[in-house]
Amino acid sequence: NNVTEQGRCGITEERAILFQSVENYWEILAHPRLGTLLGGADALARGLFGEQVLVGGRPSAQLCVGDVFSARDSPLVVEVTSPRKVCGSMDKKFGGPHGAASLRVHANATASGGWFARVRTAGTLAEGDALVLTARPHPRWC
Repeated sequence: NNVTEQGRCGITEERAILFQSVENYWEILAHPRLGTLLGGADALARGLFGEQVLVGGRPSAQLCVGDVFSARDSPLVVEVTSPRKVCGSMDKKFGGPHGAASLRVHANATASGGWFARVRTAGTLAEGDALVLTARPHPRWC
């Protein structure tokens, strides 16, 4: 997919790409109450949280706002701008409980809702491409 600095309708520059990690999905799938809501391991192939990019080896808890990643085989450079705050529509989508026991509350408390990034330099990203952490200007923000 070609990743450009152009946003889609309703997407701001700061939230140009929604990333999710395989590790975040596995954490939710392992949860005794919430794991069944996602429909099993095939959840990884469906982009259930609405992410545009699913990555491995980078759970949200290991990210800092401001982290910069470069694609290994492309000029693409992205910068983490914020964690994704999951809204109540996630609970409606999966038919789970509402309130303190909800998927929304769990994802927000564990930072497993994914993260947003801005595109600093346009480029391409395809399945199997590597994103490499190239800068961590705010390590205390992790």
